[in-house]
Amino acid sequence: MAITLNSFSATVEKVVGKRPKDVFHTILQEGLRQEIIPARTKKARQYYRGFGAMSLESSRDTIIKNKDRVAKLPTIGKMYFFQYYPKMIKELPYHDRLPMIFPIDTINNGILGINLHYLPLQPRAALMDALYTLSSDNTYDDKTRLRINYQILKVASKFSMFKPCVKKYLFNHLQSPLYEVRSYEWDIALFLPVEMFAIGTAAPSSGIAGIAQKDSLDRI
Repeated sequence: MAITLNSFSATVEKVVGKRPKDVFHTILQEGLRQEIIPARTKKARQYYRGFGAMSLESSRDTIIKNKDRVAKLPTIGKMYFFQYYPKMIKELPYHDRLPMIFPIDTINNGILGINLHYLPLQPRAALMDALYTLSSDNTYDDKTRLRINYQILKVASKFSMFKPCVKKYLFNHLQSPLYEVRSYEWDIALFLPVEMFAIGTAAPSSGIAGIAQKDSLDRI
């Protein structure tokens, strides 16, 4: 069944309520005023990605303070943000303390996921466009996820950019709950400037993100 603007607006209002609770809600409401339904067309994806890119770094605070996003357990193929402090922090060349991931498998006491922050914006967008082909449906609602695992990503060349993004995350090193990003918010999240790359125990720096992303491109 085709999704109409009115039916989608009603879905969003049911989740958001009358007042925006975080950066996603604010951008969604503006997009719907422009009559742009997320995810379904190239134009819509570019619109919401552009809005996300223009957001402030402080928008990360609105995400991690929104208790309505908290997920008890991760679901393979959904998107999450969370705060993280790696186990081998002093041995890693760098790490992201606010990963944005699609879990692709479970591991002992944790999850294996692709953290899209490890790619620059345009390669990140290209990978996301490819990942959309794995969507469980085309309604892009709260139930939509990616039908994804490591083997699926490994065998198709259109997913080749996923390789440097694969990371292990241990549950006992999470510094926050998992914050779910719904499928109709994926494009907003994609370009949000909220990554927190750091070296060792030092404070995060935007320059380190650039180094990490360049290294990722060199590995593809």
